[in-house]
Amino acid sequence: MADSDGPEWILYDADFKTALRILKGSNASIYLKLNDPGSGTMTLMLSDPAVADIALGRYVGFSYRGAYRGGFLIENINRTTAIGSEGAGRAITISGRGALALLDDAVVWDYFTPPLENIRYFGTLDVYSPYGGAPISKGKVLYYLLKEARDWNSAPGGTLDEDRYCWHLEGLEANPYILDWSFTDAVDTATVGWAGTEELEFPVGTSYLDVIRKLDKLGYDFTITRNPATGVFMLNAYQTRRGTDLSATIVFRVGRNCSGFSDEQAGGGIKNALLVEFSDPAIVYTVLTNPLSMLDSRRKESVMQSSDASTESTALNYGSAELSRTEVFEQNVNIGLSDAITPNLFIDYNLGDTVGFDDGTGVLTDHRITGVQLSWEGDNQYADIVLEIDTSITPPYFYAVIYTDSVAPATFDPSWTFSDASVMTVKWGDGTPEESHATGLTHTYSSAGTKRVLFKCLDWSKLTTFDINTDTCVKGLPSFNSCVNITSWRGNTNKFTGPLPSFSQCVKLNYFYIQSNVFIGTLPSFSANVNLIDFDISGNKFSGILPSFSASKLLLTFQADDNQ
Repeated sequence: MADSDGPEWILYDADFKTALRILKGSNASIYLKLNDPGSGTMTLMLSDPAVADIALGRYVGFSYRGAYRGGFLIENINRTTAIGSEGAGRAITISGRGALALLDDAVVWDYFTPPLENIRYFGTLDVYSPYGGAPISKGKVLYYLLKEARDWNSAPGGTLDEDRYCWHLEGLEANPYILDWSFTDAVDTATVGWAGTEELEFPVGTSYLDVIRKLDKLGYDFTITRNPATGVFMLNAYQTRRGTDLSATIVFRVGRNCSGFSDEQAGGGIKNALLVEFSDPAIVYTVLTNPLSMLDSRRKESVMQSSDASTESTALNYGSAELSRTEVFEQNVNIGLSDAITPNLFIDYNLGDTVGFDDGTGVLTDHRITGVQLSWEGDNQYADIVLEIDTSITPPYFYAVIYTDSVAPATFDPSWTFSDASVMTVKWGDGTPEESHATGLTHTYSSAGTKRVLFKCLDWSKLTTFDINTDTCVKGLPSFNSCVNITSWRGNTNKFTGPLPSFSQCVKLNYFYIQSNVFIGTLPSFSANVNLIDFDISGNKFSGILPSFSASKLLLTFQADDNQ
């Protein structure tokens, strides 16, 4: 196959491996969408012999410009007969969603406890599964959900089997499965360790496709490919956005290389004050606002149910992703192209890439390609293309919540450093305006009492140091596992309580100080923190057996005295 080849449509049996026909339909189209199944459609004349093999549940694979590009499941069949001469207008139209719709075959179950749960917990509240009892990464949650649905599982103690076998042909264990995945419970498809651990939960019955969509809002990307030899689809998961910045070389200009352009704007859906409901019995709601949006559009409130978030930090991250979408007017920009001229789709650019665009004003802006519609009329070799581009200019923030409590006047002076020009924004929790800085801030509270302090930045992986040894911090500590490049973390001489969250993803950590707090429970494992130099947990209320630190070959100072 060559990159100059036109489209080829192949009909596969329900095993997705056995090729039945090459289809020669008309009005064929395929819609590819980031982190979404997309769709496809094709019309065949009823006189076409291939119609005899058309059946629900089969798959139409699509190759173009020298390689497999996707396809669609046959989910709908529509036979039509138009009035006219004999045989005229008698046709069959097939359509359906793309292969990512296979994730819709499975839903979240409880873990072997049908009488007990209608919410599936992941993290500390998970007392049933072997990976429960501690905060968990989102990628690990997805990995185990997939395994539970497809593979044989035995309940703890071996008293109950969960015979689901989703994606096995005919639902039987002995038959081949049609879905696999290229990531593990430890790393994503690019072999990058899953960052960040959280408390998560999903209502029993949540579709796996909806789980994927939740992760998409938090910046994860998913693709699905197919092995032509086996017919098995491979789900790929990445915890960072995929694509290449081609804006300097791939530029689309209205009136030059664009055959059409539409820009639809709608402001009725603007929401800039978001009440986020989550599943913490002590704190049911948290709030996010965008004052700049209110200057242009008034205050417009909305509510978001985020029942799968068990902590305020997780709920804020979900809410931030939603607010970044609703705080500005909705804009749908579509660019019409002919793939008969360069640049060519799949050869020069692809879904997820960032390209340059001039809407005819002479102003060049950069946009990510989020969707592609390809269609062919008649026997055209090359597709007419409509690109959907991302017009959002407000990326979501990511949050950590820390509480401070002291008599007034009291000073809170956290500090931090980043590996680039990033800044941390802090909302102090006393009604004063939020502030931003690259290295640290000082704030004096004029009233006594507990204050909820929000720390937010665009990318926690850029954080290299964090220091809050202020003698005022209280309650539990949020997870900092998204800080994969942090080297120093100081939270000593405070009043933090509860269990210590895992720092297992902070593999570059050199200095860790949490002495003189009130942390309780068992110390989590630090076996992945092989670069530790100084480690001090003295003066807390930890109990149990200390984990091994044998992997920390650089460790010079270790203090754990005055615990339980």
